[in-house]
Amino acid sequence: MKRRTVLDEEGGAHRTCIALRVARPLDEMIRFVLGPQREVVPDLRRKLPGRGVWVTATASAVRQAMRGKGFARGLDRSGAGIVVPAALAEDIEDLLERDALQWLAIANKAGAVVAGAAKVEAAIAAGTVCALVHAAEASAQGVHKLDQALRRRFGEDAAAIGKVDVFSGEQLDLALGRS
Repeated sequence: MKRRTVLDEEGGAHRTCIALRVARPLDEMIRFVLGPQREVVPDLRRKLPGRGVWVTATASAVRQAMRGKGFARGLDRSGAGIVVPAALAEDIEDLLERDALQWLAIANKAGAVVAGAAKVEAAIAAGTVCALVHAAEASAQGVHKLDQALRRRFGEDAAAIGKVDVFSGEQLDLALGRS
């Protein structure tokens, strides 16, 4: 069976989600392959060999794919002996979190991360900020202060600056090489 690639107006590839039956851009999808022990394995980097199936990158879509026969149908026509781990959605969340922290550590080593309130405010004023990462337990007052600085510098375009607040201070310290 040939795989059809659906392209959008900009030429971006789309795949059909096995759970929702909707074509989405690849950036909104997670690829899954069949592992050596016939278990369903998430392929976050899209580099594992073998036939893959695509699921929308939400925990609810992954759970829906787990409940249905989508993995069995898409990965092996017979569906015999395919193992779908019970905690697959949670495992993906952990993998994505770890992956994001690793990328943050790499960006930090490349000198692309600024930490500390004064340095962050200076980067905002210079217009060199592409994302703002707050610790999950950061004070509301500190978050509000940086949001105001973003609005002052970027106006309506401040909403386009990514904001992340899912990592604990401890996780961020480890990723940034601080004790």
